[in-house]
Amino acid sequence: MASSVNGTILLSFLQLFAQEHANSVKLMEITNSVREEKYFHTLIFISHPRTEEDETSFDLDILSKLVMENLEIPMLQWRKCSTVHLPIEIQRQIFAMVTLVGKKTKDKKTLKALWQSMRRIVTTRILLLTKESGSNEDYLSNIMGYCIENKAIQVLAMETSSNSESKIFEPEIFPKFKLNSYNIEAKPRFLFFKNLYKDMKGQPLNIAIMNRSSRAYSLREVDDQVYMGGYLGHLFTVFAEKHNSFIRKPAATENLPYYFLNSKSLEGLFANRTYDMMAEFSMDILHSNIDFSRIYDLVDLCLMVPVEKPVPLYKLYSITFDPSMIALLFSSTLIFAVLVALTFWIRDSPISLQDILVNVYVFNGLLGQAFPMTRTYAGLRSFVYLLICIHGIIFNTTLVTFLQTMKTSPLMERPIRNLADMEAAHLQFAILKDEYEAQINKTALQDYKHMAYVMANKKEFFTLRNNFYSRYAYVVPSDRWMLYEEQQKYFVRARFRLSKMCFVKIIAVSVPLQANSPFKTTLDAMIRRLNDAGIIKFWKSMAFWEALKMKSLQLRDTSRIYRFKPLALEDIRLLATLFGIILSFNCFCFFMELCWFYRIPLKLPLPKIKSFKGKKYLTWKS
Repeated sequence: MASSVNGTILLSFLQLFAQEHANSVKLMEITNSVREEKYFHTLIFISHPRTEEDETSFDLDILSKLVMENLEIPMLQWRKCSTVHLPIEIQRQIFAMVTLVGKKTKDKKTLKALWQSMRRIVTTRILLLTKESGSNEDYLSNIMGYCIENKAIQVLAMETSSNSESKIFEPEIFPKFKLNSYNIEAKPRFLFFKNLYKDMKGQPLNIAIMNRSSRAYSLREVDDQVYMGGYLGHLFTVFAEKHNSFIRKPAATENLPYYFLNSKSLEGLFANRTYDMMAEFSMDILHSNIDFSRIYDLVDLCLMVPVEKPVPLYKLYSITFDPSMIALLFSSTLIFAVLVALTFWIRDSPISLQDILVNVYVFNGLLGQAFPMTRTYAGLRSFVYLLICIHGIIFNTTLVTFLQTMKTSPLMERPIRNLADMEAAHLQFAILKDEYEAQINKTALQDYKHMAYVMANKKEFFTLRNNFYSRYAYVVPSDRWMLYEEQQKYFVRARFRLSKMCFVKIIAVSVPLQANSPFKTTLDAMIRRLNDAGIIKFWKSMAFWEALKMKSLQLRDTSRIYRFKPLALEDIRLLATLFGIILSFNCFCFFMELCWFYRIPLKLPLPKIKSFKGKKYLTWKS
């Protein structure tokens, strides 16, 4: 009797061992199939210790041995609710198996520990292991609904039975959650982890559309559906169409017009999970609790400065009579005065130093004016006078030609190329207060802060920049400058140009998404395909025409047209000032001549020397 009982127990153990071995072999085959679908380099097996209470536990030793011998995959074993923080970069290449014990609280605690270890759980493939039970399907529906709610969408459940048949449970999200079951033995080419968001079956996308954005904006609205424009907005429209979805009209748009947003603003935007994505650029901030798409564009943040203005007309005379011209005039006067004096010295005529240094007649001749000559003069002197006349014609013609040329084609002021030019021109640059505070300690803006004109009113800032108000320079992203550059091609004369003074150079910008966003993988794949096909570049080329259609840009020419005008009285202010100074000096000299001629005594106190006791003293006569 005892031997019969022992034999029965032995057969039960052998049957249990064979069943566990068969289940382990089945798991190894599934692991290999999953790896062929999409590569992973680490297998994580999460289980509870085997107890009499938990009859659904798998034998980890058998599974570990089979995986290590046949697949050569590194394997981690976690017991209970272990928490290990794994780098974000490797979470995409992890396959996790989790054994369920059939107790909701215990199993959810185990899954929560897994999600705490992986911040990007949406990319990790998870296989839940359970054994056949009467109410197993309802229980799995509850557990897998819990997974989907916490963004663990790459999840399957495997149920093993005593007849060596395995059943796979797969969730379906749209249009509402339900659980589908398959017998993998009946489907030899079964695809385990499908893209659950490939077909959203008409469910909406909630996208935060920014105010005043030139990259993504509402192009038209039909009922509750929004069609977006802009070279970024087209991405969301195409994404929604490809995945059988539509963009829902938001209840309110956010007034965040710049891509350079801080992490607090972004986290606050996605805090209540109202929005799935944001229709604006931002940087991939690694320490923020949100997701970002792959790089969509490279953006510079530079200063657009006013184009050089023509030199004022009253400065043309000072430019024409530059120091070299004045030096040439006076040196020629001195040379010709010496030559004229030599002609007198050859004839033994008396000459004075005053005739050489101050010869007004020669100076008049060099200016092209009439000047007196001696009544009888030798041939050499006449040749000198002829040279003076020719020199006067050349000098006067050249001077007038330069003046008229600069009048018809005015010279431009010095272009603004760097900070020193801005300081010399007393030109400040306008920047929004929010952006100034975000960049002041992170970018090259620190060197330019003393020239910054910080504006808190965003509407005023955009109005001034869009209308090319030339009192300030403006901070502008490179993609927005493309629109301004295209717009100014329709002006008679460009009003602004993009300088090389940049605060941020070649910054990679992406689309912000919710943390653990299920759209990240498909969105990244679409951005990669659009870039390879050149579609994004085409959208950028069409952004200007779309902006005109939306009337956010106008072709109204606000540039100043410079036409030829005759000189006015205010254009000779420098000459008038010089004439006034000379006239005042002449009047003073004339007055002194009169005083000298008529000997008008000047009642000025003059000193008088007196002597007292052999010593001389200086006294003043009253």
